[in-house]
Amino acid sequence: MSRGIEKSTLSFYDQQAKAFRQIPRLRILLQSNFAAPCMLEIHPTNRCDFACWFCRYEQFRKEKSFDLPFSPLRQTLEQSRRIDVASMLISGGGEPLVYPWISELLAVSSTLGFRIGLITNGHNMPRGIQELVVETCDWVRISLDASNAETFSRIKRVHTSAFSRVLQNIRSLIKLRSELNCRVTVGLGFLVGQFNFREMADVLRLAEQLQADNVQFRMAEGQGTPNPEIVRQICSTTRSILESCEFSVKTNLAQLPDRIDSILESRRYRLCCVSASAPVIAADGSVYPCCVHVGNPSLRLGNMIEKSFPDIWREWVGRWMKLEAINCPPCSYNKFNETANAALNNDYHFASAAIATDDFI
Repeated sequence: MSRGIEKSTLSFYDQQAKAFRQIPRLRILLQSNFAAPCMLEIHPTNRCDFACWFCRYEQFRKEKSFDLPFSPLRQTLEQSRRIDVASMLISGGGEPLVYPWISELLAVSSTLGFRIGLITNGHNMPRGIQELVVETCDWVRISLDASNAETFSRIKRVHTSAFSRVLQNIRSLIKLRSELNCRVTVGLGFLVGQFNFREMADVLRLAEQLQADNVQFRMAEGQGTPNPEIVRQICSTTRSILESCEFSVKTNLAQLPDRIDSILESRRYRLCCVSASAPVIAADGSVYPCCVHVGNPSLRLGNMIEKSFPDIWREWVGRWMKLEAINCPPCSYNKFNETANAALNNDYHFASAAIATDDFI
């Protein structure tokens, strides 16, 4: 038990550590040589059984519903492993567990040797899917975003009964992990905004009751630049929690004010290193350099249904350095990019092999 929340527990979401680990690979890219991305983010569907008010993909989803055809997706996974992509994140876009071939996606990805992360709303999890998630994933994060049914319903725009169902699924996952002797990390996600910031301490207590492994706090960015007054209140509430509360669950709450500042501050770097590290395959097969630009036609790199992912990536590697980060929208990867740019310019000295993180990027 710690007084407040110790920064030593935060390696599971340490942007600087993640950036340091990517420097050798980024140096290869800067020398105009090929290097695979460290992670592939897959949005297998843009359909969702929730309607979260802060969802950055809401408009993209309204235009048309897509499910990635599994056969070309499987080919892309096989091609990605051949070029040494080691990790994949299954998220959305939409709710990945409503994807018709989610069982096949998890099973094939595990067989191919990917480290797998899954971000889900936790609502559509029958027993068979729970078992597969526990057996194949390195970590799963349930996007809870509330500490009670009323707030949950308001944010997700679903019936209040959905909250208890999600909580029961979390309990079942954690119980299954023990029964099946698996090592998957089960965490909670909490996107902080105007409707829920007063519940940050409550969700930490709830996580302890559920015996979750961690709680990740991030600013809700889907509706543009945050309101300055809401930001002030969030930071004040965070400081109060850190000064007065005790929690045993791992969390990055102590980093939240700095992460909010990094979203709002002006860019002090040119290269967007995330765009050379974690491409996204959207539900229609389109490939984008990062999750922020999904749906941006000017940064659609190609379509993996029409062209192999390695070929799409090779073409992007040849021009990614021309992407000016200063032109990007507010982004939670600012700290990653700032650290990576400084390290590439030899402003930091580090031993990359000694840095370990759990979240891929």
